[in-house]
Amino acid sequence: EPSLSSFRSSMDNVSMLGRRHKKDATTVSAKHCHEGTGGQELSDAGAHVSLIMDAGWTSFFISHWHRDTGTYSLEETIHMLTAKQNRVLGLPDRGSLVIGNKADINVLDINRLEERQPQRVEDFPGNAPRLIQRGVGYLQTLVNGQVILENDELTGTRSGMMLRNSQT
Repeated sequence: EPSLSSFRSSMDNVSMLGRRHKKDATTVSAKHCHEGTGGQELSDAGAHVSLIMDAGWTSFFISHWHRDTGTYSLEETIHMLTAKQNRVLGLPDRGSLVIGNKADINVLDINRLEERQPQRVEDFPGNAPRLIQRGVGYLQTLVNGQVILENDELTGTRSGMMLRNSQT
């Protein structure tokens, strides 16, 4: 069984803030991680929005693991970030472009796609802080047929809805 010290030593080649990885054991770990659950094993569900921001995961995954390293094909990359995630989450009517399914669609410029560093904003009630993270290379995002993002900027349209766990 791996110890904490062996985990720490295996992380020596990983810069978590910039997410620039050496293509050795980290690539193997990433492939193993994504074969099972789709890679979203660690989440605090937004409980620490003033301390942790990982909204750039999708931009990073596509730009690094597909475009920059070629570890995954574009088809594998999109599958892992869509249908595979939804299968794990138990949302069978999402994640694939199928007639009758719900679909959020991103139109990407993969050559420009990248995540930006998190920024601190104070826009919660009482000016409480939170972190936000923007991406670049998103030409359009459509939710329920409405454009909610165009050329990396939100349009102000809110056409989606919040999903809640029905078991709570």
